Amino acid sequence: MSSPRHHFEVERVKGAAISKAEWMHCVESSECGSIYAYPDFLDAALPGWEGLILRERGIIKGVWPLWIKKKLGISHALQPAFVRYMGPTLAGPSAGMEQRHWYGFVHEAIQALTIALPKEIQALSYFLHPNFTYGLPFLTNGYRLGTRFTYVISPGHQWPKSILRKIREAKAAELASTSMAWEDVKELIKLNLIAKREIVPMNVQPRLERIANCREISDHVSVRGVYDNKGTPLAFAISLMDRNAVYNLAAGINPKYRDSPAFSLLQAERAATAEEKNCILDFQGSMLPGVESAIRCYGGTAKPHFEITRGRLSRLI
Repeated sequence: MSSPRHHFEVERVKGAAISKAEWMHCVESSECGSIYAYPDFLDAALPGWEGLILRERGIIKGVWPLWIKKKLGISHALQPAFVRYMGPTLAGPSAGMEQRHWYGFVHEAIQALTIALPKEIQALSYFLHPNFTYGLPFLTNGYRLGTRFTYVISPGHQWPKSILRKIREAKAAELASTSMAWEDVKELIKLNLIAKREIVPMNVQPRLERIANCREISDHVSVRGVYDNKGTPLAFAISLMDRNAVYNLAAGINPKYRDSPAFSLLQAERAATAEEKNCILDFQGSMLPGVESAIRCYGGTAKPHFEITRGRLSRLI
């Protein structure tokens, strides 16, 4: 018995013109749904974003946010900083749907979406959500499929002894995390730049600030920090949260106090938040040189996710 055929319609819509309620219903019903596909998050992170909406019989079955820019005369859609996952989000399978029929749905949905991509895009490189585990439809539609990794910590995680020692040191020094003002975050970023440690590139700092201070997603954003007893900021951690995960958006330590246990204290707090929500802590950025080894020491599990690419990227990266 063959898989049922689907009849999709795809609409290209400016972010400002979408129905947020309809879009969010699709995102929330998907295993790949994340805060990175929330319209309010995209409004803050990527002003002027647009998206593709996949419908079947008038019902949204998939959404794909897009961020199209131009460099060296080339229109491109490249993974933006602080927006970790940028691929399609497809509504979950219907109750009782067989696996083969679900795969058939994904094949047809991805084909419809890729055909509808704006023709002006000459190069594309996006990361798919780790829960998007069926990447074959992209291969069959002319995309290159790569594998990347992120470290995740699951509920019940056992911390390495070295991290437990750091946490004990923080408690012995009576260090505690608290909400951190954006000005103090900026100061820590600046101190790292002076020390030639670019934890947040200058050109994307405004984007991070917009996300951190966006009222519409304030329930999904946490800006935490640790100060010493003199009020000196020691470390910061900015996190995003949805039903699936707590995500590491940005973090750093005062370079004058690199041996402080403050940073480990903040990671332990993040993990505790994920534990309470019964979800994972996704460190993200874990393949960046100089970051991977620092994140690996927390004992997380390396989780793969796909990167889809198309076109010539060498002139843009």
